Amino acid sequence: MDSATRSAIDLANVRTSEVSAERSPSAVVSLLRRKLFEPVARELPRAVLLGHWTQRSWDVTGEAIRQDCCLPVARVTDLHDAVTVLNALLPPADILLCSSYYDIEEIQDALLAYNGDINILVAPKDYINKHGTVMMTSWLKEKIAARHFVPKLETLSPSDGFLGQVRRASATSNSSSPSLPGA
Repeated sequence: MDSATRSAIDLANVRTSEVSAERSPSAVVSLLRRKLFEPVARELPRAVLLGHWTQRSWDVTGEAIRQDCCLPVARVTDLHDAVTVLNALLPPADILLCSSYYDIEEIQDALLAYNGDINILVAPKDYINKHGTVMMTSWLKEKIAARHFVPKLETLSPSDGFLGQVRRASATSNSSSPSLPGA
């Protein structure tokens, strides 16, 4: 192997090591701590990241901080843990960022146990596999800026005559009026 080829391989290996070091949990936590003291941090929406792949969750967390996409304040791998964390956070989170592993209706149903307002973003199926962490974070930043969120379910009160029912925003119409299950 000639020296130019060997040099390129060595350079690639060094960069791979640097990227791995940048994406380690300790590096991401350090980055988050530094970001908290920057003025831009006050402007960023607070987010809870729900992802089933631990390393990818750390990668997206690090990129979200680097790209000033949002301020990830918690990272969980279980849907019910996410609801517990959301209920415990003070100040509350603004956004729940979800992996495509979780079904939208399952997320909405679990969030019925959440006492506050939350915006929900669910990654498109296999997006991170096809486009990588940086593009995934760019997609998140674009959706957050445009405020394209999945609607949260509203519990209907007994006075509405729908005990135990929930409202879902209609997925088939552009109307902002909710559709009722079974209607």
